[in-house]
Order: sequence, then C-alpha cells, then structure tokens
Amino acid sequence: MFKKLISLTNLDVKKMLKYGTVATISMFSIVYFFGMTNGMLAFPIALTAISLSFEDIHVKTISKTFKLILIDSAIITASFLASINPYIGIPINFLTIFLIAYFLTVKFNPKIYKPFMMLFVFTSFSPVSFEDYITRIASMLFGIILVMGLTFITSRKTKKNIIIHTIYKPLQIFNEYIKTIIDGNKDYRIYTNFSKTMRTLCYKIYITRYRNFLTTNIGKIQFDIYLSLEKLNIYIDTVSKEKDLSNDKTLISLHEKINSVLDSLNNELDISKITNELDLFAKSNINNKNLPDISEIVECLSYSIKNINTLNLKDLNKPYTSWNRSELEKLFVLIPSDFNLNSIRVRFSLRISISLTIIIFLGHIISIYKFIWVGITIMSVMQPYYEETLTKGKDRAKGNIIGVTIIVVLLHFSKQPYLAFIILIISLYLTYGFSEYYKLSIFTSMASISIASLSTGLKEITLSRIAFIIIGLIIVFIFNKFVFPYNAEKGAKTLTAKLLKYNLFLFNEYKKLKTPNEKFNPNRFRDIVILTTLNAEKLISRNDMIKSHKINEIVDMNNNLTINMAFDTLAREFKN
Repeated sequence: MFKKLISLTNLDVKKMLKYGTVATISMFSIVYFFGMTNGMLAFPIALTAISLSFEDIHVKTISKTFKLILIDSAIITASFLASINPYIGIPINFLTIFLIAYFLTVKFNPKIYKPFMMLFVFTSFSPVSFEDYITRIASMLFGIILVMGLTFITSRKTKKNIIIHTIYKPLQIFNEYIKTIIDGNKDYRIYTNFSKTMRTLCYKIYITRYRNFLTTNIGKIQFDIYLSLEKLNIYIDTVSKEKDLSNDKTLISLHEKINSVLDSLNNELDISKITNELDLFAKSNINNKNLPDISEIVECLSYSIKNINTLNLKDLNKPYTSWNRSELEKLFVLIPSDFNLNSIRVRFSLRISISLTIIIFLGHIISIYKFIWVGITIMSVMQPYYEETLTKGKDRAKGNIIGVTIIVVLLHFSKQPYLAFIILIISLYLTYGFSEYYKLSIFTSMASISIASLSTGLKEITLSRIAFIIIGLIIVFIFNKFVFPYNAEKGAKTLTAKLLKYNLFLFNEYKKLKTPNEKFNPNRFRDIVILTTLNAEKLISRNDMIKSHKINEIVDMNNNLTINMAFDTLAREFKN
C-alpha cells in the first residue's frame, strides 16, 4: 500500500529523508542557539548549502564551503546596508539581485540562484540592528558548516554505489528498449528516454570540474561509461532501422546478460562478476556478422567498469590531471557573448532585479504584515522564459490553494498548539520529496502558515497569503510580458545556433585526428563533447514548450554525430 502511494505521488523517499533531516536539524539548531528571529533564515541557508551539495559535495568540499560562506555573508551584508535607508537601498538591492540572478544562474542548472535570492528576500524584509546583524552572520556560519557537514556525511561514496548510480538506471532503460526490438514493437520513446538519462550522467561529469582540470578520476571513468552506453544505444537503434532484429539471437543474448548484470547490481554487486558477464558476451561476438561492432562496444564498457575497481577510494574525487580544461568556458570567452541586452541571462537578471527592488522598497515604506510573500512569489515564479513563467504561476496558485486549504482545516478543527510544529516538520521533509513545483508549493505554503500561526490569527494569515500571492503573480506576468521579455522560441533558436557552433568545433577537432601532421587536442575535444551534450539537453527542455519536431531531429543528429566521433577516440585510447 505504502509503495503504491509512493509510486503514484512520485515521492523521492531517499532524497526526502536525507535533505529533510538536514534542513530540520539545521533549523531547530539555529533557533536553539540564535533565537526564533533567526529561525526563518534556516530554510534559505540550508537550501543554499544543499544546492551546492547537488554539485557533488565531495569535490572541492572546503573550497565550496568557503565560497558559500562568502556569498551568503555578502548577501546578508548587502540586505543590512540597504535596510538602513530605503532610498539608498534602491541601488544596493538592484545591484545585489542582478548579480545573484546573473552569476548564480549556472548554465546547465539555472535554478541554483533561487535559494540565494530567497536568502536576500528574507533578510531584506526583516531589517535588524548592527548587533543582530552580527548574530545573523554567526547563525549563517553555523548553519552552513552544520548543513555541509551533515550532507557530506550522508553522501559518502563507495565503489558500489558509484556503479549503481552510474549504470543501473541506463541499463534498465536500455534493456527495456532492446526487449521492444526483440518483440517486434520498437518503442522510440524509450530510446530518447535513455539518451536523456545519459545526458544527466554527462552533467554529473561536468560538475566535477576543477579550476584547471576537466574532471576527477571517477568523472573520467563515468565519461568512458557514458560514451560506451550511448554508443550501444545508438548502434542498436541504427542497425534496427536497417534490418529486422526481432528475435535476433545476439540481441536476445545481450538482453539476458544485462538482466544478469541488473540482478547482480540489485544483490551482491560483485564488480568482477559484472565485467566477466560483459567480457564473455564480447568474446563470443567478436566475429558477429549481424552486429559486427557489438563486441568492441561491450568490451569498452566492461573495461571502463573494471577501472573503478583499480581506484583507491581516496583518489576517486581527485582531479584527473591528464585532462586539462580548454579555453571554451573561460570568462574572457563567455562574458562577451553572454553580457549583452539580447542575452537571456541579462534580460532575466534585469527583469527580476527591477521587480524585486520595487517590492522591497515598498515593503520598507508601507510596512504591511507579511508583504514579504509578494517578494517570495516574484522570486519563485519569475523565470527566464515567458512560457515557463506561465506554467510556474499556475503551479504556484494551484499548490498554494491546496496547501492553504489543508492547513486551515487542520488548524481550525484542532486547537492543539503543537500541531503547527508537527505540520512544519512534515512540510519541511515533504518539500524535498517532490520535483513537481505545485507539490513543492503545497508544502512550502503549509510550512509558512504553520510558523506564522504561532503568533497571528489564522484568518489574517490566510487572507494575507492569498492576497499577496495574487498580487505577486500579477506583477510577475506584467513584467515577463513587457519588461525585457524572452520567449522559448527565441531561446530555442539561440541554443540551436550554439549547438551547431559546437558541432563545427567538434568536427574540426576530430578531423585533426584523422589528418596526418595535424595536432589533435584530446582535452579540447572532450570538453566540446560535454558542452555539446549539455547544450542539447537545454535545447530539448526548451522544446518541451514549443514542441518542434525539427528540434528533436537536430538533437538526435547532434547526439549521433557527437557520440560516434567521441567513441571512436575512446576505442583508440583503449587499443593503445
């Protein structure tokens, strides 16, 4: 019954328990040591730390912690200085919000800026004296160190869980795909779902970058696995278009081998057994005429998995010093192309800066109870693309209506004061259990009202919540429509042009490999492979809004081109 409920609601229990516990411990610890007035900061402080932990907390842990402390300190200090005088605060607020929106809107994970923006909004609507500002800084330091420590402990890596997280889901999807081919009812949706999963793996590799190095030791192995698995997916799909593979003996054998590997991953997880299964299949298909390349691809996959066993756990997250980062992501390359009025990042940063600066100024001038909810709505709903904003606005309205209804009913019929605390804790946990925004809105609204109900009447809170969310949504839609607007179609064209540019870079670099006396740069080549893949994923997500078949075709062609060239370099590396 419980499993069925989890499946129906799409609840991520593991993530909920992990980050919900971290957030709850940090919130109550901050309240206990620094007072209730700083309790509201616990949530954004925890979120800023957790957001960086998503970037692989085991890579550059100390550096990330100091960076996080520096950013959060600057945000709290800016809001303190701006609160001294609302008119002087206008330029301070505008500049701070712009910098958060522009520099913390990471290219391939654009939502990282949100918890930092939330921290600024929370502190801006809660001005304090200099003494309390010092306490606020201390509570922030305490919260970050606590959250980073707890997250680090609960995210311990082992060779086993690395293999599971890297290959289990892709193999499961791929095996489902080849089963449809064997049965004669090929499902192309599974093929595209597999490629999406592999692009997610590519992002995990991307976030292991060091200052001068492309990835870590484990990132290098994951890159090899990514190329092998995606090559296998593309190869089987390509051959199945050329000939009938239904009931093909080789494919049936591969299906059985993968089932065996999946069973091993689920049970004893013997790495040697997994690689032996793959090696056995590769050797038995060296001279396969129907699928001539299958042996080499599976052999490369097996070789990559074996490399995990050769690594010491201490060395997993150390930089892979043989791969230097190219110039493609240096600031002097990125800033000229990104920092202009036609850039989506600049337009979004200006839009959210202007709207939030006005609201924060009004909040200081008119001092209305819970006017902060207008600012939080703007910060939460406003998106770089107009279409995304519409979807987010509907989801926030839907989520808040459900959340407010639930908590009003619960608190109205129960006069027990401790119920608000119970709802708060449950809501904190459930906030981390869902990826759908309207579900997040349900539990964040319940958490907000449960805290406010401890000091204010339920009727006043409810009316304020509804009124200020409506006002916030109206402001968001007006600004997204008329102030530096940017729609998904324009974004798709920009991303398509960038993707084609990367394709040209990739082809030119690969051509050097095939041309005598030309100097092939493998590091730059790998960098382009990763950037091309991640830009393709961005384009696909934009296309979810405009539904263009041409874009899907472009992404497929890009994927085939990139993987075929990249796997060729990988196979050469293993042979050498």
